[in-house]
Amino acid sequence: IALLRMDEAEAETLAERPLTGRADTADFAQSLVRAGVADRVIVARGADGSVLASTSARMFCAAPDVPVKSRIGAGDSFVGALTLALSRGLPDAEALAWGVAAASAAVMTEGTALCTHADFLRLLPDCTSQPV
Repeated sequence: IALLRMDEAEAETLAERPLTGRADTADFAQSLVRAGVADRVIVARGADGSVLASTSARMFCAAPDVPVKSRIGAGDSFVGALTLALSRGLPDAEALAWGVAAASAAVMTEGTALCTHADFLRLLPDCTSQPV
């Protein structure tokens, strides 16, 4: 598996314990990578942002503060943007930022609407990945 993404509740169920912070989440995600589950593991931490771990890196990208209309489609928008970024050869840190920007843009839309390109572009500069 090239990429495994889960939300915080799914990760805590799999870990069989609470993941209390970003570093704890990164530890868990990287343990899955090292166990051979996937090349990259991402855990979405809701409004806090997302953690990405690989064999050699652990990073976090904070989610920008946006008005939430619906959480439906945020995960799909995240995966779509991240996958597009990776397919274009962008490094993991940038791809994570793309995913977080797209998910943040998606929660600003009503119902099942996905993110808009304009909102994604506006939010992207506010999404920067940092080592955990």
